[in-house]
Amino acid sequence: MTVSRPTKEDVLALLKHRELLWIFLCSGLHFSVHLASSNFIVKHGQSLGLSEMVASVSIAICVVVEVVVMFYGGSRLKVYQPHHLFQFACGLAIVRWLFMAL
Repeated sequence: MTVSRPTKEDVLALLKHRELLWIFLCSGLHFSVHLASSNFIVKHGQSLGLSEMVASVSIAICVVVEVVVMFYGGSRLKVYQPHHLFQFACGLAIVRWLFMAL
C-alpha cells in the first residue's frame, strides 16, 4: 500500500479545523515536558538517592505502560467519546506535572 504525499493545499485545509489546532497545541504542551524529564530524570533520581539502574528501569516500565495503554486505546474509543478521553488525559498530565514539581 502506498500513500501519496499530501499537497500544501491539503495541509492548509486541515489547519482550518479548530479542533485539530487545539490537538496540536495541547499535544505540544503535553510532550514538551518529556524533553526535561527525559534529560534530567536520572539526575533527579540520583538526587533522591536512587541509583542510575532504578531510574533507567523506571523509564523502561513507563514505556511498557504507554504501549499497553495505546494497545487498548481503540477499545476505549468505542466506550467513550474521543474528546472526553483527551480531556481526561490532559487532566492526568496536569496532576503528573504537579507531582513532578514536588
